[in-house]
Amino acid sequence: MFPVNVIDNIVRFALANDLVTLAQVDNWFKHSVYSKLYLTIIVIDSCDESVEIEAPQNCTVLFSHQLHQFAANLTESNLVYLREIVVNTHRSGPSVALLELYEKLASLWTVCSHQIRFVTYDIVALRATGSLNNYLEHNLLLHFEGEDDVLTSKNGKIVRLKNWLMADMSQFLRAPLNPDLAQLSFFVENNFHQDRLHSNEVQEPVDLSVPRENLRALSTLYLHTPLSFLKFMQMLQDINAPQMKLRTLSLTSSHRLVNDAQLDFQKIMLHFDLNEVEELELRINCARRHECADSCMIQFFEQWKRYNSLGDKHTRLRKLAIVHHKSMAELSQFKAILENYVFSPLFAEMLELYVNFSNSSRPTQTCSIDYNKVIANLHHVPNLSIIHLSSFFCEWISGVASLLKEQNLSFYHALTNRCACQQCNGTRGAFTKLAELDRSNNYNHKIKMSDVSKDAVQESWIDFSNEANIKFLHYIGNELRKEEATMEQNLASTGTMLDMKHMPVLHHRSVEPFKELLVHSCLSEIYNKMAAGLVHLQKINFGGITLGH
Repeated sequence: MFPVNVIDNIVRFALANDLVTLAQVDNWFKHSVYSKLYLTIIVIDSCDESVEIEAPQNCTVLFSHQLHQFAANLTESNLVYLREIVVNTHRSGPSVALLELYEKLASLWTVCSHQIRFVTYDIVALRATGSLNNYLEHNLLLHFEGEDDVLTSKNGKIVRLKNWLMADMSQFLRAPLNPDLAQLSFFVENNFHQDRLHSNEVQEPVDLSVPRENLRALSTLYLHTPLSFLKFMQMLQDINAPQMKLRTLSLTSSHRLVNDAQLDFQKIMLHFDLNEVEELELRINCARRHECADSCMIQFFEQWKRYNSLGDKHTRLRKLAIVHHKSMAELSQFKAILENYVFSPLFAEMLELYVNFSNSSRPTQTCSIDYNKVIANLHHVPNLSIIHLSSFFCEWISGVASLLKEQNLSFYHALTNRCACQQCNGTRGAFTKLAELDRSNNYNHKIKMSDVSKDAVQESWIDFSNEANIKFLHYIGNELRKEEATMEQNLASTGTMLDMKHMPVLHHRSVEPFKELLVHSCLSEIYNKMAAGLVHLQKINFGGITLGH
């Protein structure tokens, strides 16, 4: 028998196709293989051969069509190795297989008490089958004679979950005590489900000590819609809940006419101490800019800044995500927030930053982020190590020429024409040929690098007075955005940028040759300029292109 550390190293470096064989060697190998394979299961939609999947570390990736087989093969002996399942699918197909997985887990939890984390970002499946805790609540009432037996059977399985996803507040209020509940999520889409405390129906009394206790044990809270934020804050007030001590908080806020859920710093601080939160996501927008003079979101950060300054307080925030939530307007507020508050003493301890303004369609000079302002403020966040700019090819590229002191060039030229190496000259030559080929095909984008020859040329520049070249560059930018399609689709439902580690990146081979062109022409220089002000910088994700170490 090999020493355990030797077995673990063999399994660690083994190819995926060899793991099943290794598991059959003996129980020691089986234990090591299962500990790796079942630790975290990530389910994604099936991809065609033109897409290369960059899977998260220490995860097993399943395609949606494999979910049925996974559920069938799940047993009491391998369930104990499972820590979490994350479903990243966004098509109607997986709903049936997801229900089969619900049924299998419910069956196994009759004889096994192993706890897991189960996250579903598939809004189509959630609407069809509900969350796992919802399934356990409504489908597992065993018809014993005593009412206590029925309740025990139901509640005993719900508490096998370390996280709950609720569709309304009443569902949470009637949930059983779960001492191990770590994560709570709400996805309230409409007012169809009335809060239990406000319902006119005759219902059994609610023991408010149970939800208060569940909230007290909580470390992570996600409020995925503006209505979730609005209803949850009202519920906290109704049940007289104490201020929550959270490690991770995600709020979705919208200043709008109906169900107005705009950010209010004072009200939020009554229920959450934002200075104690280590991971914060703000999914925000404003649809009433004429009422607030384009300032409601900015005021939130200004009030937070003033509160800390007057009270000599500091934030413990380590990870911050700012998301432009389902809106293509009011970019001026996001621009001001990023330039004046994100890289400021308010977040002096920040280690990771995630920015998503991706709902805007095309870059504009007026809304482009001012790189020089950002770089000038980097000394306020000296420990920042990870920056993720998912919207780089929208709100960021218009300012590239100014940053690189190429004011005489358009940002199109700055993106592609600044490197004269042989590789970039060849890529630009292929770019021009593909753009013309795409134009001749009425811009159907059914082209690939193999359709043209990549000749060795002395010098080649892309002429952006030619409309075909502009359209082809926009096509490349859109293809690069698809690399983070999983994250973008998740954000439209129950997803969060705080959980990027569980979202695979989809590399489209059609744009791989052009990534190096962008890196050589501008991205490498931008990275170096930002790294000069951040000694701990590890990587920057430029909307699908990652630089760093």
